[in-house]
Amino acid sequence: MAAVKGHRQPLTKLQYIESSYGHSIFSASLDNYMRLWGQGSGGGAVECLAMAKGPEGMTQAHALDGGNLAAVAADGGICGIVDVVSGRSVEEMRWNEGTERFQVTKPHTNTNTRTHTPSTSSPPRQPRHS
Repeated sequence: MAAVKGHRQPLTKLQYIESSYGHSIFSASLDNYMRLWGQGSGGGAVECLAMAKGPEGMTQAHALDGGNLAAVAADGGICGIVDVVSGRSVEEMRWNEGTERFQVTKPHTNTNTRTHTPSTSSPPRQPRHS
């Protein structure tokens, strides 16, 4: 069993997933970051394959789409979708007490913001963050 370092605050989520990288672990932390962990190139040690910052005060995150996306929730009635691979916020909504409805604060656009398409070749590497 390998120990990995990356998050600076306690974890709020640790989820095993089948991703385009193979067998992976999705983690989220009170440090507001989500990470996708997997075996390094050539079957090496476990490393951070992708990372994205969620909204400030992130309390929950759940991997979707094989870890490429994450549904997130944060203090202040914020929820949204984050692209873990590119690090971009795809859509964000905030609860409006007056209307008792979610208000879209960052709408999803139909433009393709994906930087990674699953394939049989090696996935793109992003800079490692510790």
